[in-house]
Amino acid sequence: MLPPNIKRTTVVVRDIEISKAFYRDVLGFKVWFDREFVFSGNGFPKTKPGDTCQLVIMEARDPDIGKVGLLQYTKPMLPPAPLPDMIGYGNIVFVGDVDSVDDTYAAVVKAGARIAAPPHLFEVTGADGKMKSMKRVCFFDPDGVMFELSSPV
Repeated sequence: MLPPNIKRTTVVVRDIEISKAFYRDVLGFKVWFDREFVFSGNGFPKTKPGDTCQLVIMEARDPDIGKVGLLQYTKPMLPPAPLPDMIGYGNIVFVGDVDSVDDTYAAVVKAGARIAAPPHLFEVTGADGKMKSMKRVCFFDPDGVMFELSSPV
């Protein structure tokens, strides 16, 4: 049996417009898809016929990989929940590369994002077995999903 081909990761968000703006205006993603859905009551846990959600799919730099879904339950709305302040079981960490960690850091700070780790240098052993010098920044999106973005130095 072959493993599944993962198409995207979808994050359940508190406010679709805030999340869409963060991914688009701060991180530079493009809106690839934006639509409301009405649930049939089958398939998604805890939904009933007539419940609704809005799904926005954001596209990263590469059109074939890096799509991120943003899903907000709209009818009924989910109850408020506290934002995570650390990484725990089942939490998502998006790991990627950027042209400039410093520019990304400036953009997320300006947007008011919570910083998990400011820009810092580190070394890592690459898949080829060679040491690589990198710079990384870690921050949380508006719903507490952590990003770890780096670039070579």
